[in-house]
Amino acid sequence: MQSAWIAPMKRDYTPIPMEEKIKKWERENHISAAGSYIIHMALTHYYFGEYEKAEHYLQILKRYLRGLTDHLLKRQWYVFQVLNALRLYERKIIYQSKHQVLSYIQPLIKKIESWTQYGPMLRPYLSFIYAELERAIGDLKKARNLYFDAIAMAHEQRYTFLEAHLNENQGELLRELGVGTAELYFKEAARLYKKCHAERKEFFLIEKYPQYFEEKVSVTAGPQPIAPTLPCLDADYLMKSSTAISAEIDLDLLLGKIMNVALEASGAQHGYLLIEEDNTLLVVAESHISRKDKTRNTKYHFEQATDICKAIVRYVYRTRERIVLNNASQEGEFKENPEVQDMGLQSVLCLPLIKQSKLIGILYLENRLADSVFTAERTKMTQLLASQAAISLENAQLVNKMKQAEHQIKTSLKEKELLLKEIHHRVKNNLQIISSLLNLQLEHIKDQQAIEAFKESQNRVKSMALIHEKLYQSKDLSKIELAEYIQTLTTTLFRSYKTSPGTIALKINAQDVLLDINIAIPCGLIINELVSNALKYAFPSGKEGEICINLYPQDDKIILVVNDNGIGLPKDLDFQNPKTLGLKLVMTLVKQLRATIDLDRTRGTEFKVTIPYQK
Repeated sequence: MQSAWIAPMKRDYTPIPMEEKIKKWERENHISAAGSYIIHMALTHYYFGEYEKAEHYLQILKRYLRGLTDHLLKRQWYVFQVLNALRLYERKIIYQSKHQVLSYIQPLIKKIESWTQYGPMLRPYLSFIYAELERAIGDLKKARNLYFDAIAMAHEQRYTFLEAHLNENQGELLRELGVGTAELYFKEAARLYKKCHAERKEFFLIEKYPQYFEEKVSVTAGPQPIAPTLPCLDADYLMKSSTAISAEIDLDLLLGKIMNVALEASGAQHGYLLIEEDNTLLVVAESHISRKDKTRNTKYHFEQATDICKAIVRYVYRTRERIVLNNASQEGEFKENPEVQDMGLQSVLCLPLIKQSKLIGILYLENRLADSVFTAERTKMTQLLASQAAISLENAQLVNKMKQAEHQIKTSLKEKELLLKEIHHRVKNNLQIISSLLNLQLEHIKDQQAIEAFKESQNRVKSMALIHEKLYQSKDLSKIELAEYIQTLTTTLFRSYKTSPGTIALKINAQDVLLDINIAIPCGLIINELVSNALKYAFPSGKEGEICINLYPQDDKIILVVNDNGIGLPKDLDFQNPKTLGLKLVMTLVKQLRATIDLDRTRGTEFKVTIPYQK
């Protein structure tokens, strides 16, 4: 570990030849020592961006894996196989396509995910993998949020070096996205590298991005007074504050966090957050140090505000430039403003919240007890946090709009479902009324043929009513399960034709097929007619027999087969051009469904209807 990890982190590092020592370890079967050296060399090369060298050592390590006694090192081999593969893929080394690299790393990631269920040690590395995966082949903005998670987990596990590296990666990502907070993460990375004595990494980072580490000297006319109660802000505080803001997507909670952080970072007594909505500024949150409810969310028009200097806010809104006033009542371009004088304003800081040239909102801060509170350092810190707040605000607003849209859609769907249920219920009731009217009329008819015609009409009406009854009782109001429907329909028909129990057997073999109402109603009427015909004509003089109904899907079709083993249809019957109303109705419905119908007279009567159907 000394030669493979600790020494390479020293600023004056010189590589140590280890070939002979590795051979000696192998001869003496010190597999664990050799494996430990090789994995640490792989990790060192990876962290210094030497990915091909890292790959070389990772591949060599395969023959030592079984001999490694340190299970964490063994599992880190899996972690860095994934991380290094993603870096090589970006450079089109070994992995030329997205599919190729995913095929290799996905089984490894599954192993790592399974290990993280047994303890927290690998979780920061798994979060690191998720962030890198999104950065390499996904969405950079998602990667940014995943890096926040990884940084937080590494900090929680006290993996200082890993936390430093994650901050470095986050800085590079934000730099690529053009976000001004990259400097914050580079400086935090350098601080953490220094803390864990990774001097060479710290030096490399400063050498790579010198513009972020240049000392900025400010010249002032004299010492600037700072309110004695203000907290001492350091990079660690700034980092935590930025992470807290970035991690929040709930708009109400985010507003509170922004205001709390802004007051703490700036030393303000009072703070107001304004957001632009439909070209109008609204005050959406305010915070006051002296109040018990330090921060509260509001929503009122900016022009109705009584404790904000509107002239300053309008200037920032118009110019997109920040305003810093050390003693607003005594100096500066707003000293003659009536609002400034009436409120006795001293220190004022007003910042535009901008993301990619778009104004998201305005942060208005003031302190009426002391002048020159908003020093250059505090203004800069607040500005950095404001930049992060602008990004998080836009994200939270988008999430909020999405939730509102989702709620509206769900409400609309619920209303439509209730309406559709009511329609099906009313149609069913109306059809039942028609059936009842036909039944009343039957009492006054003596002609047997007319009675039969009325009963057939009743059965047809019932078959349609049953469809609507099943629909308003089901979860899906547009589709019906035909198997259950067929069972209920045929039971009703057998009862209608007063079939003696045990005389005619009914066999139904219907697979679960969901059909929409446009197919279900014609299909139900076809079954009604074919089963009714079988009950009336196939078994004369109480002859025993069997009626079978089969329904099943086949490719992009629905097959309906109704057969009986009765006496069969008359030989001279042309079923394609029938004379009876029942078969005429069947042929009409078949055409309506754009289906085909075939007749087999081999054993009794069998009708096969093939219905085209797209799921």
